[in-house]
Amino acid sequence: MDIDIKWHQSTTFTNETTGYYADSDNNPSEIGSYVDDNRQYIIPGSLMQYIAPSGYHFSKENKLVQGNITLPGDKLTIWAGIKQVELDGTNFNNGDLDNGIGPVVLNNFIPTEAIPIDIISPYNTNLSSEIEQKIIIEIELNRNFGLGYDQFVGEWYIITHGNMNLDSEFSLEHARSVTNENLDASWLVKFESAQVGFEVTSRSLSYYFASVLETRFYVDNNTKIYDVRQGRVINDFIKILKTNNMPDLHRALPNAITLDIVDQTVEPDGYVNDFNVEVSYTDLDSDNIADDPDFFKNFVAPNRTPWEKNVFFQTTVDFDNLERMLPLASGIINNEYGTLNEIELIKTEYPTGQIFYAYNDAVFVELTVNDSRISTLTKRTDFRAEIGRGDVQFQYRHNSPETKRINPGVSNIIDIYIVTNGYYTAYRNYMQDLTGTVA
Repeated sequence: MDIDIKWHQSTTFTNETTGYYADSDNNPSEIGSYVDDNRQYIIPGSLMQYIAPSGYHFSKENKLVQGNITLPGDKLTIWAGIKQVELDGTNFNNGDLDNGIGPVVLNNFIPTEAIPIDIISPYNTNLSSEIEQKIIIEIELNRNFGLGYDQFVGEWYIITHGNMNLDSEFSLEHARSVTNENLDASWLVKFESAQVGFEVTSRSLSYYFASVLETRFYVDNNTKIYDVRQGRVINDFIKILKTNNMPDLHRALPNAITLDIVDQTVEPDGYVNDFNVEVSYTDLDSDNIADDPDFFKNFVAPNRTPWEKNVFFQTTVDFDNLERMLPLASGIINNEYGTLNEIELIKTEYPTGQIFYAYNDAVFVELTVNDSRISTLTKRTDFRAEIGRGDVQFQYRHNSPETKRINPGVSNIIDIYIVTNGYYTAYRNYMQDLTGTVA
């Protein structure tokens, strides 16, 4: 995103920095509704990414340091949220306010000369009266419709039944289409007419961390753990160790990546899936603003060599005859080939039972070799591919309250003894004996 401004720091406090944005000539630069370029998205609630000037990087304390990254905690980017903006953010082109405090307040320490390169603006959570009236009309007519969101103008819009694509994945290609050809798949909320009322579906983005064998996860969202040493509520977390390589590079991560555990998958039948947990960005200062919303992109880089960025699951049937999706270890699925035609050409090089995933065709096939050495490919529908990364070295931390020192995880050893009734009675008599004569 082209913003072409830099940050000027005025004051700094705990978890807070004030200042203003400046142009290349160090003149205060207006932001928010006072401008009509990308700076208009710099408003309270926005999240911004900063990079260091050429030849510099950020230290663990977010200070500018000349040269390349060398120490633990050094980094190339910082995220910070906009907490407050005074009018146009320039104090009428004077920069600092009369008391020396800057007109823009950030939730993180950002040094002078840091360069903003990306903006994530907050959603407008209010529906205009015009949109509300259109929703009422669609409901009264008992027709399918959807709600989309225009991030550039910060407003919601109606997708009518003739324009809405009900089943396709999210896409902005035909956003706000009025051709009545059911092309618009940009809906975030979908309303489908039913016999009584509407069925409402909303899109969301969730991140999951799974373990094939070594780890089982336990989440208790009803218990909050307060750490007196840190003076804050702490969450269970996954730490992706910096011994992992950067995506597509044979070079270690510059820093570990910490993800908060926010929930656990519960199947429709009530079964708690302890193979995986839902994770999200960390928020160490509890201000509801992400410390780093780019954690998935930084570790997986899904848009770079996307055919290599798959993790796989298999549908299994448990002893209760219920279906479960279980993660598979790396190497079980061969995903080196994009199409079925490519797999046909090399299938004789692999043993019977090999499972292939043709990533361009999005199809799984199993190779069967009979006694006559004839190789056959059969489609399999019990596998699923998701965007992600496997073979991750990580640390899992579950925090238990003082009243529950035994962690209910499979890694703990709990001994259970079965004794006879006679032994139980004799043992109780021994424990309750006050004479010292019962042996």
